Amino acid sequence: MIQFKVCFGLFRSNLIGEEFMGTDPNKIQVIPSNYGSYLDKFEFNPDTVFVPIGCKEQYEEHFKNYIGDTPVIEMGPPTNIELSKKDLKTYVGDKTVLSAIISPANAFYKGIVWRSTNEEVAAISQSVELIAKKYGSTEIIVCSNKDENIADTCLVNVYDHTTGIEISDDKLEINIGESYSLSATTLPKNTSDNSITWSSSNNESLNVTNDGRIRALALGTYIVKAKTTDGGYEAECVVTVVQPATSVKLDKHAVTIRVGSAEEIHATVYPENTTYKNVEWMSSNKTIADVNESGLVTAKKAGVAIIKAVAVSNTEAEDSCIVTVLQPVTGIKLEETNVELGKIGEMRQLHAIVLPEDASDKGVKWFSTNTSICTVSSSGIVVAVGFGTAVITATTEDGGFVAVCIVNVIDRLAMYDLNGDGKVSTADIQIIINEMKKPQAEQNSKYDLNGDGKISTADIQMIINEMKK
Repeated sequence: MIQFKVCFGLFRSNLIGEEFMGTDPNKIQVIPSNYGSYLDKFEFNPDTVFVPIGCKEQYEEHFKNYIGDTPVIEMGPPTNIELSKKDLKTYVGDKTVLSAIISPANAFYKGIVWRSTNEEVAAISQSVELIAKKYGSTEIIVCSNKDENIADTCLVNVYDHTTGIEISDDKLEINIGESYSLSATTLPKNTSDNSITWSSSNNESLNVTNDGRIRALALGTYIVKAKTTDGGYEAECVVTVVQPATSVKLDKHAVTIRVGSAEEIHATVYPENTTYKNVEWMSSNKTIADVNESGLVTAKKAGVAIIKAVAVSNTEAEDSCIVTVLQPVTGIKLEETNVELGKIGEMRQLHAIVLPEDASDKGVKWFSTNTSICTVSSSGIVVAVGFGTAVITATTEDGGFVAVCIVNVIDRLAMYDLNGDGKVSTADIQIIINEMKKPQAEQNSKYDLNGDGKISTADIQMIINEMKK
């Protein structure tokens, strides 16, 4: 309301001053300085007069000679003040006009007072213009000029004007169905308003929330923008949505290879629309079997290793193959290559050495060239079954390498039982001794047991050796 003062004439030698408020000259509000005053006359005739509560009858009496039957309406004091804003965000140098609503609308004494709790941050004039000065916070308080308890406040946050924006990621790859939180910071840091608007080039395929959290809904490449509320500065992130692998399948799950050889294993990544079909190959023991980036396995030494293929886009998608590396046989030899058996039924264990010592397959097959003379078991035991000569062969199961042993089966009893008593004893030795005493020309050559052309102690030693058997 526009406030104005009208002075009336003298009454009982007193100058009476009354204060009036109004925007409509036909409706005036009287704010008396002296409720006991009497008015001589109005300089205009209003159609309504508003007076404080409790003064209606008094003023009707005062005014009846001047305004006749003009209504006199009582008005109460203000009971509430409400600001147009409860909080305000503004920027250094900006000006904002605030307003306040006084209740009730017909309240008397509508005068109000404005103030700031921190005028270094923001100040407000009585013309309700707020001026932001520097970064910080303050409260703007408005109250009745008659009762400071009738008041309201507005929290004011003042920021420096934004000069730019930084985004946490300018390029990003994300799996379909997954979420990721982007963040952005306005400049200058700390003192600028960090209010940001997020947007996606295709919100149905790559959804972005108000706080920068994205969710991948469809494969493709999209642009997510962060825009400052103040200044409209922008930063963007290029987001590529990919299909990760869900499983890996190898074409082989068990392989046996020899040292020095190689075997290729193939991996298939699923699903078919997987963005990255690459796998990473690894070996549980590279000293036994190594694998390259193409899945080619190279055998290094005998043993077992596990070859694994892991999808590069999902380390939980994998498959494996058990690789058994064998050391191949390079040869074979027998501890004995000539054996003499002296009677039917005599046995001899032959021992084969498969080369190299760490050969994986040491299996050997035994064979006799004449089973009527001697037989041989699968473990290399030779048994004499007749007199004569046979060849025993040992053949490696891996590689087919062969070693032989010549077996002579003789009748030792007939050879060493010189006196024919059915046994070999010192009596037979004595025969040799007696024969040695004869002139060489008279000696019997059948006693030359070793066939060296003479009868000597060597022949005696042969009998002794036979006796020890």
